[in-house]
Amino acid sequence: MDNCKINGILFCFYNDLQNIIKTPPKEYNQTKINQIYSDSKDLLLSLREVPEQSEGGGFIKPNVIIILSESFWDVTNLSKIKYSEDPIKNIRKDIKSSFKSPSFGGGTANVEFELLTGLSNYFLKGTTPYSSQIINRPIPTLFTLFKDQGYLTTVIHPYLSSMYNRKTVYKNFSLDNFISIENLSGYKNIGPYVSDESFNEELIKQLNSVNQSQLIFGISMQNHVVFEPNNYSKNLITFQSPLSSKENSILQSYVNGISLTDQYYSDFKKELDKIKKPTIILLFGDHLTSLGEGFDIYQKSGFDTNDEDKLHSTPIAVWANYPINITLPQNISPSFLSVEILKLANITPKYQFSFLDSLFKEGTTLNTYSENKFSQDQLKNYELIQYDLVFGKQYLLKN
Repeated sequence: MDNCKINGILFCFYNDLQNIIKTPPKEYNQTKINQIYSDSKDLLLSLREVPEQSEGGGFIKPNVIIILSESFWDVTNLSKIKYSEDPIKNIRKDIKSSFKSPSFGGGTANVEFELLTGLSNYFLKGTTPYSSQIINRPIPTLFTLFKDQGYLTTVIHPYLSSMYNRKTVYKNFSLDNFISIENLSGYKNIGPYVSDESFNEELIKQLNSVNQSQLIFGISMQNHVVFEPNNYSKNLITFQSPLSSKENSILQSYVNGISLTDQYYSDFKKELDKIKKPTIILLFGDHLTSLGEGFDIYQKSGFDTNDEDKLHSTPIAVWANYPINITLPQNISPSFLSVEILKLANITPKYQFSFLDSLFKEGTTLNTYSENKFSQDQLKNYELIQYDLVFGKQYLLKN
């Protein structure tokens, strides 16, 4: 968006067009794609056994609820802010890992793209895949693999369905149901956006709508910018800070929202305990948010904005209402988290997800702001797979 403002719409269009019209990478052919998958399968078999999901196989088919919580972050990382109590005390108990977002301050759909497809913005040179018409044909996604195991798949997003071209994109992702704000009624707002309380009620409503196992992906809106002082009738968490009065009011509004998200998360877990359907929930923030203009509030509050890794790190909380061992890598990108979600549901990774699974021994993060541990051959193969599915002849799907 800044690129368009500075250089003009025509330049921005031309720049995106160059990224959209991709020439085939070297070595791109059906033999190479088949070889990559064959090598990945052999490697996986040598590393560990992956449980096969089958009818009567004895595996629990849990409901899986993924909550992409708008701008959720651990505000206690602002070292110069002294809070009256922990703003995320309930969620903190369930934090399992650090989520490495490809975005800062916006670009929710870029995070979503990686999570749902197992592909990476690393290879897209700043292009937003949803709104740049990159997703213009069916590709395998998390929805595909869950549906193969008999799951009903639903996205709930209490905002306009046209945002980020989601309505069209989801059709190419094999999604069953997309519930946007146009389909909702009787909800409560906090400021200009639907509250997390109402959002969670929709998640529960969908969970109770059928007896079939479900994958529900929820994208909340409550903590979206801008953080106005009058969004909340009272301050749930107070704090001491070195900030100006205006900066304090911005941060206070954000902290109020985060603490409410934390309370509603606790209430949500209680509802799931009552329902007694085996259910796993994952909650993570899509990115750190913009607090006013620039980084002033972050910097004055004791946060190092020169540390790109910290600037893109949010917590991942995971919880289940039935006994299950839940572990995650210490740091993980959205695309690699998709593989972990499949494994939590006892679903064998396939397609691009099986290739990602074969990379876990090397690392679980890939982004443009930090070093990765993958070899040049592994990165080249990843890019070839992504090209094949998004731009190429989809040899994988013909195999």
